[in-house]
Amino acid sequence: MKHLISLLAFNLLIGCNGEKSNVAPSKDSPEEAATEAPYKDSLGEQQKVTKEAKNTSLPPIPNPMDAEAIMKLWSMDHNPTDFIEDMKIKDRPGTWEGIANFGPARDDLFQSEEYSYDSKWVDRRFTVEKFSSEANGNSYLVATYLPDEDSFILWALNNGEITQAKGKSLEKNGIKWRSTMLSKSAEEFYTSRDSIMKPTNDGFEINESQKFSKDGTVVGFSEAKAYWTGFPGMKPLGKKEVLELAKLPHKPDLKDPENKWMLAKAGIWKFKDTISTRDSEQEEEFTYGNVTKRVDESHTVFTTFKDEDILNIGIAVPNPNKETEGILRVLYFPNNDELVRGISFLDKETGTDTFKSLRRRGFEDSVSVEAERKPQSKRGSSNFARNFRGVVKFRDDGKLMRIVKFEGEWVKELPAEGEKLSNEWLKKKLAEIDSLEEAE
Repeated sequence: MKHLISLLAFNLLIGCNGEKSNVAPSKDSPEEAATEAPYKDSLGEQQKVTKEAKNTSLPPIPNPMDAEAIMKLWSMDHNPTDFIEDMKIKDRPGTWEGIANFGPARDDLFQSEEYSYDSKWVDRRFTVEKFSSEANGNSYLVATYLPDEDSFILWALNNGEITQAKGKSLEKNGIKWRSTMLSKSAEEFYTSRDSIMKPTNDGFEINESQKFSKDGTVVGFSEAKAYWTGFPGMKPLGKKEVLELAKLPHKPDLKDPENKWMLAKAGIWKFKDTISTRDSEQEEEFTYGNVTKRVDESHTVFTTFKDEDILNIGIAVPNPNKETEGILRVLYFPNNDELVRGISFLDKETGTDTFKSLRRRGFEDSVSVEAERKPQSKRGSSNFARNFRGVVKFRDDGKLMRIVKFEGEWVKELPAEGEKLSNEWLKKKLAEIDSLEEAE
């Protein structure tokens, strides 16, 4: 990522359409949580908990929380309206990817497993999740808060069996969980499971540590880390998806988005970066062009070029949930075969777009990017923005290494077919990138 610095300035902050989209765990050690004897529970105890939870203003908890109840909650649409604050310390809603490492000791985690899951908020109080992995297929989880106890409870459905755990919030964010009901198949290997879940990086990453015990003896550990990849129900954007979207033509007849004065006008842009580095007093300049197009109401595509070579292709996707503003940005650099993901938030009062980079599974890069961009247009204007200014800061392990100041100016409308930078030209260049990918 370090060699992509001068190309990120505009692309991480280019405007998105802002319309509703049609896209519909490493944690601290839990040693202190697992010294006492394991809980023994039954469906009767589970029903007692759900009955007590009914004595609140929240929707009742299904009684019993069986496979049918879990799948019914999973079938509901994500709805953050009036969702209880106590549950917001768990996973950020959306799609996630993670990796877990298992072993008999903390310093001997020799077995790894990749997984993904989709998390959403439903019925004002429930977080529901669908987990998928090659080894274990699909499983489902439901969690909620119990106001009378100031605690959390979750149920998991896997291979037709229900497990249950209770949790308490940690002083510095996160939840400490302890199993209260295990499946029969799990009890062959362990009789209690303790874990600590902690969100990091503003909730875009989750760390989880687990300890497994059998009859009071520790038999295994796991460490997991998960990374947020997109909004609820959204198909993750990888290289293939980015290239497919980039081939689509601009659609000029789409409905204008809200706050269009904050967003880049479709067409040809020219940009200049002024780059200063920590170890040099001299500044460098870098100029490049950009093709911006709206391919549907959910995706804005921007393609950066220099001397007719495509440097990167980016996709901007707005959060379909209007109660939480945000734009997911994904960039693909074909020359380096590298994918960069980030999130930005729009301030509707000032027009400022604030961006931060996000890490991915398997790519623990120490370089992080933060940026800010403002349109040089009047607030509330009925026209798309034609000029932008901004700054991008690059840090390595938190140390500021480079600053890029950029200026962008809209040049002209998108060209007709057959002309340079037309969609036909872009498709030809993208086909060349496709062929190189297949050859590898």
